Amino acid sequence: MNRDSDEKYAQRLMEVLCPNPKLRAIYMSIIAEGIIEANRYDRNEWAVKMSGDAIRLTVKHYYVCTIDKLDKDCKPGIWLALDDAFIHKNVNSEKYLPTIPKLEKWGWKKDQRWQDGEYPTYKDKSKRTDFSVNGYYSIGKNHPEAWKHIRWLFLSFIYKAIYNGQKMDDRSREAHCSGFLKYVRNQFGIEVPDPLYK
Repeated sequence: MNRDSDEKYAQRLMEVLCPNPKLRAIYMSIIAEGIIEANRYDRNEWAVKMSGDAIRLTVKHYYVCTIDKLDKDCKPGIWLALDDAFIHKNVNSEKYLPTIPKLEKWGWKKDQRWQDGEYPTYKDKSKRTDFSVNGYYSIGKNHPEAWKHIRWLFLSFIYKAIYNGQKMDDRSREAHCSGFLKYVRNQFGIEVPDPLYK
């Protein structure tokens, strides 16, 4: 059987990447929200890819959500691309947009790495302007409150990626894993759509 369409492979991989069932359920709800949001804007511009060490939601040219094996408790967390609007805020937006210290208090930390294959920021379709800030969100006791704020920036970046982002690579569509979507539906009861191209 093709592993990309194999729900059991998706389940085994997710259990290896995140052995903690409570965290796994939260991670699934986050990645599912990203899928649903991307699909609202364009059913051809997103894909889920599974490799031996990660599950990634790609929107247009960008990884927007990555679950990878970092240690037995899935720390430091789920990797997310966020809208960078809060970095470029003006005085009038102070009460609406969080600051980096607020985000850190809620469990999100900016990805500081600049090695090959690491993406602490993304550029828009001009390839000149940064329009995201990427990092890890650790699920803590404050998750119900913290996620409301981080979610807004996560979903806002998905919108920006669809309308202002670089073109999606055809290889991302070819690597899409329908088995992961089956796993999310059947194991977590979340109705995620299929992309139009599948």
